Amino acid sequence: MTLGPALVNDLLIVFAMIHDYRTRGRVHPAYWWGGAFVLAVQIIRVPLSTTRAWMRITDWLLAMSP
Repeated sequence: MTLGPALVNDLLIVFAMIHDYRTRGRVHPAYWWGGAFVLAVQIIRVPLSTTRAWMRITDWLLAMSP
């Protein structure tokens, strides 16, 4: 699993939120939406990657490569 890079990614978003809060007094909504989306992708990635539908998509993408 890619825990290290995912954790770095999450920490960068958190540090940006802290910086935004300290400099502007509030966290921009884009950080909340973007952070929630990134976290959802990280959580859903593992169970979704083992489904038959995802395997068909990857086979189709591989068939398109030269």
